[in-house]
Amino acid sequence: MRYDQLSDEKLVDLIARRDAAAFDALYERYARQALAVALLVGLDRAAAEAIVEQFFWDVWRCTATLTRLGASVRNSLMLGVRQLAQGLPQPAL
Repeated sequence: MRYDQLSDEKLVDLIARRDAAAFDALYERYARQALAVALLVGLDRAAAEAIVEQFFWDVWRCTATLTRLGASVRNSLMLGVRQLAQGLPQPAL
């Protein structure tokens, strides 16, 4: 299966079934953008990298509510990283 060609929604479905390759594909697709969001909040690079790592671990642990209120997977990821970087309460993942 070519994970890099799957939709975000399909990757999230597979991650919910504990497909590590799907998780890797989602991470590769969005980790750089997530890092940019954390840096824009004003964190230094090390702190921003730690936020991104923590957030993606949260995604791995629970993907059931990753896309809330009709938001795209990408938007949900970026919003979650921003909220975590700003120290805001996270919606339950």
